Amino acid sequence: ANGTRVLFAPSQIASGQVNLWAESQGGHSLLAPGDSALVDAVTVAVDGSGVAAFDGVEVGGFEDTEGIFLTSYIDHTTEGFMGWSRADSLESLFSLLYMTITDPRVDGPALAEAVEYLHTLEQLPQRDADTASLAAAWQARFGEAPHLQMVPTADQVAGFTAAAALSMFEERLGKVDDLVVAVVGDVEVGTVEDLARRYVGTLAPGPPDRWVDHWPDPPLGVTSVTVNAGVGSAEAGFDLWFIRPLVADEELRAAALVLETVLRGRLSDGLREEMGLSYRPGDVAIQIREEPDALVEVSVRVSGDPTRIDQLHERTITEIDDLASNGPTRDEVYRAREAVLADLDFVTNRDLLERLIAWGRSNGGDRATLAERYDQVVELTDRALSEAAAALLDPDHRIEVFRRPSG
Repeated sequence: ANGTRVLFAPSQIASGQVNLWAESQGGHSLLAPGDSALVDAVTVAVDGSGVAAFDGVEVGGFEDTEGIFLTSYIDHTTEGFMGWSRADSLESLFSLLYMTITDPRVDGPALAEAVEYLHTLEQLPQRDADTASLAAAWQARFGEAPHLQMVPTADQVAGFTAAAALSMFEERLGKVDDLVVAVVGDVEVGTVEDLARRYVGTLAPGPPDRWVDHWPDPPLGVTSVTVNAGVGSAEAGFDLWFIRPLVADEELRAAALVLETVLRGRLSDGLREEMGLSYRPGDVAIQIREEPDALVEVSVRVSGDPTRIDQLHERTITEIDDLASNGPTRDEVYRAREAVLADLDFVTNRDLLERLIAWGRSNGGDRATLAERYDQVVELTDRALSEAAAALLDPDHRIEVFRRPSG
């Protein structure tokens, strides 16, 4: 009656353990402009504190004794909780979830930790090449969009109080309307149903809401930025970010997994083994987004010899251009497919949770099973891989951030 749904899948993958994921829509897209830079500190403050009349030390002792864990998050379009427990202490996890939603608090030590986190985050772009690169890429992607601010200002840090943190937490996580709770683990369905009725079904409903799309369109062409990586820093190199507005089907998801492995292998062979210029293989990640916009994002990170960054960059772009123009070779596909299938064959409770949450959040629209995703990789054609490479890796449209030593 309060709009929540609880989904359960029995699993003995982890004997005697139960995992929980609760999520609703909205996120910091519904908070005030600039609050996006504070939400991680908000959850740090609340998660480290107590609930109701119990302080953080008492709650921490309760979690240790009961063998449970619960953490909260506020993302751009979603917010929620993730946790786990022993099978015989699942009620303790549900009770802590209930109390965190209905009666959270912010204690002094946890607030101090959150403020220190914000101080570090505020200063990190000037001290850390990785953070500076991320901030520069974020700026190139989103510009000055106030609802997508990543780094807090000095004024925001100074004004971060217990009352402000608690208010923000309660605004996003202190009520339920479309909450989906997924439970996976070594427990009987009747136990989960009973706990769900008592601890989730009795939560007071809040007004319905959904996320707001604040994301601008990805920039066209090549956007190039340089940040200081320190003198002689081993972090010298560059980051590439390819963003394609695209609705991904299950075939494209499967192709993305294979292409991610292929490109990672090419950069490892070409930059480190052949050229000897890279300190470690290129880091490659392909992320598929459905909210707030349907996008596929390919990120590539290369670190190497500070004096030969341009050569590393030229070779990397050449490999990406070749992959986009000609697709992967048969041998690359064979090796990458085997690696991807081995990963997909290792199923965890977390994988099952993700599928349950996706099914619940989409009202049954996203019903792909883990077995079906495995089969999609098996059945991938050369044509599908080539088309995916051409769609995702257009080198003429990218954001790039060079991490160069200052001297």
